[in-house]
Amino acid sequence: MGWEDGLSLEKYSEYLKLADYFTPNQKEALEITKTKNLQDAADKLKEYFDQVIIKLDKNGCMLVEGDTTHIIPPLENIKAVDATGAEVHF
Repeated sequence: MGWEDGLSLEKYSEYLKLADYFTPNQKEALEITKTKNLQDAADKLKEYFDQVIIKLDKNGCMLVEGDTTHIIPPLENIKAVDATGAEVHF
């Protein structure tokens, strides 16, 4: 799923129920859940997933498992070239 105006849990709930993982970026997570902060967005997404992963751009990612939130920093010495296509240079 990529960005589009009108993202909402109501619109995509049937797809989310079928998915094992959904890894939105910050903007997508806030828009689809209609929340103002990432922890609230993660809490809403926990209704669909055991592990919630939200990409934090250059700051790594947020992983929520149960009541525990982890911020996983980006890997060092990696230059991201294209996050959408997952191209990296070492």
